[in-house]
Amino acid sequence: MSQKEVVSEEFPHAGTSMQEGQSLLAANDDESPKQTFLSAVQFDFDSSELTGKARMKLLAKMADLQKQGVSSVSVFGFTDNVGAEAYNKNLAKDRASTVARFLANGGVQINEVVGKPLCCYLVDNESDQNRHVNRRAEIHLGN
Repeated sequence: MSQKEVVSEEFPHAGTSMQEGQSLLAANDDESPKQTFLSAVQFDFDSSELTGKARMKLLAKMADLQKQGVSSVSVFGFTDNVGAEAYNKNLAKDRASTVARFLANGGVQINEVVGKPLCCYLVDNESDQNRHVNRRAEIHLGN
C-alpha cells in the first residue's frame, strides 16, 4: 500500500499524516524521547467520548499490540482551532485520558497521557471535515 493510500485510509481528508510505525520527536520538544505512531481515533466536535467507530478501531489496535508483544504506549490528545485555549487544553487532555482508560481497561499499560491543544494539526482547519481530522487522540510507542 502506498503512503498516499495509507493517508487517505487513516485520515481521508488529510493531505499528510503520520503513518503507523513512523518515528518522531514529540511536537515542539527536541528533548523528548522518540515516539513511534501506532494509531489515531477522531472525536466529534466538543466531545471526548469515543464513537462506535473509535471503539472498534481501538479494540483492533489492542489485539495488534498483544500479538506484537507491546505492553505499554503513550497517548496524546489534540483539538481543532475552535474555542478558547483554556477550554481546548482540558478537552485535549480529556481525549487522551479517554483513550488511555479504554486501553488500560484492555490490559495495555499507559506510559503517559498528554493534551496538546491548538497545535500539531494534520491539515488546515478551513472546513468541518478538516477540523474533524484534527480532533483526535494518537497512540504512540515510545520510551
